[in-house]
Formats: sequence, structure tokens, C-alpha cells
Amino acid sequence: MTSVGSQGVPTDPAERAVQALADGLSSAGWRMAPGAVAAPWRFVARTSEFRWRWMATRLHTFVFGIPLRGGEDVPWLDAQLAAAAKYARANKGGLPAGFQTGSAVVLVGLGSGLSPDVRAWAARVHGRQFATMTHPVLGDVSTGELLEPARPTMGVIYYSHLHEVVSRFVRPVVAQHGGTSGA
Repeated sequence: MTSVGSQGVPTDPAERAVQALADGLSSAGWRMAPGAVAAPWRFVARTSEFRWRWMATRLHTFVFGIPLRGGEDVPWLDAQLAAAAKYARANKGGLPAGFQTGSAVVLVGLGSGLSPDVRAWAARVHGRQFATMTHPVLGDVSTGELLEPARPTMGVIYYSHLHEVVSRFVRPVVAQHGGTSGA
């Protein structure tokens, strides 16, 4: 359960950061998933772009926001990433996956007290499934540190786009909320 202050703003630093990320994406024209999304996701935002340099492909990019409490482990994160990829494939619309169209999942976990195993998980390449790329990102709101996967070998033509999404939306939120957890 999320505690909310008198102004309707979450009091938990991770929740505040996730809400700020959702607000930034929404303000930039990303579509927010209607209705409630599956817990622990606080929001799902999406956009779709066509680029010739992507071999004339339309990429449906989904951003999932999750507040982290510090007790998460690698199997839990793997399960969240798999569920997000399944959601993206099921909700992308347009042509069937692989016919000059695909999905990209940017799973963003924001919190503090991230274990060394969780930090290592965020830094590794997570591969992809047919016509679906994953790019998980973790931000430590107690330090302002952002953890992002290395450049993959498969799907490398989309990496700059995913890195740009992180740089434009996630990095400023983590920097703004870094050091605000009281830890």
C-alpha cells in the first residue's frame, strides 16, 4: 500500500520517483495504459515509432515503472521482466510481431537498498525473444545511481533508442530523487 501525503503526493521516495517518471512520460505524449495495471507495476507507458535506420521497422516501446523496497532478488526481477515482455507482445497492436514490427520493454525499478546481485542483474544484457527486446534499468534513489545493461549484440540497432529513453526520462528522475530517501 502506498502512503500519500496531504497534497496527494506519495511519501515514499521510491513511489515519488516512479510517479515523477510516469508524469514525465505522460507529459511527453506517451500513452498510459488505461485502468489498473498488474502489481507491482505502478504504470505502463507506451509509444510507437517507425525508423528507416531500423530496417524500416516500427518499434512499440513500453516503459514499466516499479518501486523497489530493497528485498527484491534476481528471480523476482526475472519474473517481472518476463511478465512485462508478455504484456508488451500482447498489447503492441499493429502487424504481427516480426513483420517489420516489434516490441521493446524498458522495465524501470526505482528504490534503495539494492543488493549486489540485483545490481549485477541490471548491468547484464538480458537478451530478447522473437521480435521483443528487453532493457531493464534500476535507479537507486538514495544515491542517484542508475544501472543500465551493456550494449547487446542482438538488436543493437535499437540500443541507442532505448538508451535515449533512459537518458531523457529515467536519468533525470533518478538524479532529482537521489539522496532523498533519508537513508
